[in-house]
Amino acid sequence: MGIYVGLHFNIVCNEDYPRISAEMKAADADNNFAKGMSLEMVGRACAAWPKYQPSEDFYQTVNADIPTLILSGQLDPVTPASNGEKSHANLPNSHHIISKNNAHIVASTVCGIKIVNEFLEKQIPNELDESCLAEIPDASFMVGLNGAMAPKVTSSVMPAAAKE
Repeated sequence: MGIYVGLHFNIVCNEDYPRISAEMKAADADNNFAKGMSLEMVGRACAAWPKYQPSEDFYQTVNADIPTLILSGQLDPVTPASNGEKSHANLPNSHHIISKNNAHIVASTVCGIKIVNEFLEKQIPNELDESCLAEIPDASFMVGLNGAMAPKVTSSVMPAAAKE
C-alpha cells in the first residue's frame, strides 16, 4: 500500500489519538473529506492496538544548538511544512528546506538524498546545494498514500497510441 500500517497505527494510537480532545473530534466531524468517519475508524483500530504511554517529556519542544536539517514537501498531505517551521523556530542552527514539488518524504528522492548526504558530510545546514530541487518536475496528481506524485503527462512525452 505504500505505508507501513503497523508503524502508523503504533504511533497514531499511542502518541496522537489519546491526545485528541472532544472539541477536536467535533471539528473533525465537520470536515469536507469524511465527516469524522476516518477518525472514528482510527479509534476502532486504536481500541484493539497494543498500548504504551510516552512520558510528558516526549511532547516537549526540543531546543538544541546542533546542526539540523529539516526537509518538508510543500505537497505533503501528512505533515505540513508549517510543522517544519515550528521545529526550525526552536533549533537555532537549523535550516528548513521546503521542496515545492515534493510530498511526504523529500529525503527519499534522488535530490533529497543528495542534500542529506551533503549535510552529513559538512554539518553546516545553511551551506547546502539545493539547486537540484528546481529540477523536480511539477506534479499532477497523488498516486500513493504518502503523497507520492506522478509527473504531469504532456503531449511531448505521451505515447503515440495514447494520442489517438
